[in-house]
Amino acid sequence: MLAVRRVTQDNQGKKTAGIDGIKNLPPMQRFNLVNLLNSRYFKASPTRRVWIPKPGKDEKRPLGIPTMYDRALQALVKLGMEPEWEARA
Repeated sequence: MLAVRRVTQDNQGKKTAGIDGIKNLPPMQRFNLVNLLNSRYFKASPTRRVWIPKPGKDEKRPLGIPTMYDRALQALVKLGMEPEWEARA
């Protein structure tokens, strides 16, 4: 639940849509996302590729925007591994 909250409510990029087109989630869909994360389905979706300008240059660089499910899965993994990384550092 913390991972879904971090991705859908606390994150600065919470309104950025991935390839699935989802920008925000109402409470019931957030709860369904929590249940989907518990289902052990770990297939990543393709990311949306956006070209943003480099600061001070005319060149552009690619930026990949993952889907809401993938962001929540990444946050879940981070929440699980961060305590161990802190202990080792």
